[in-house]
Amino acid sequence: MQNRQAACAGKLRKLSLRKDDAHVRCLVNGVFLKHKLSIMFPTITIPKLHREHHLWVNELNFCKEEIAIFEKHLEGLVNKNSAVAVRAQVEHFQNQFIREKEVIDELRHKLNVSERQLAGFVRELSGLGLESIRMDNHSKLRDEVKTFRKIYTELKEAFRRFEADCR
Repeated sequence: MQNRQAACAGKLRKLSLRKDDAHVRCLVNGVFLKHKLSIMFPTITIPKLHREHHLWVNELNFCKEEIAIFEKHLEGLVNKNSAVAVRAQVEHFQNQFIREKEVIDELRHKLNVSERQLAGFVRELSGLGLESIRMDNHSKLRDEVKTFRKIYTELKEAFRRFEADCR
């Protein structure tokens, strides 16, 4: 078997990753050799993960407050401009702000669930050094927050352009 592994490493012609069972298959001289992968997941310490959750929740709270300010600006724009095109844009932004508030609520819920799970894990491990324990980096949640930031930033920029055009 070790000769086959060496042959696979030395004469690798084709690699394919099967995600279902995390194996690598190598084609060497017409023979497939299968090897178990050791997949590395990024990790983070529990206190850092906890701080990060709190930062994300605070950021989401700030965005929700900012949306409330933007909604007040929209009311002022409607009062100053009665043009059909302006009203259509105002309605568009109202709908976008409603959707962003829903996304914020969904993300906050996911963060709260994750934080409760983390707290339960910490209770089970009480007495151990939390700095030495590394947890999954919550890459899916991290990606969702990153996507939210991107979309929200684009929405803010579009709204500011619209607001400037209406003045």
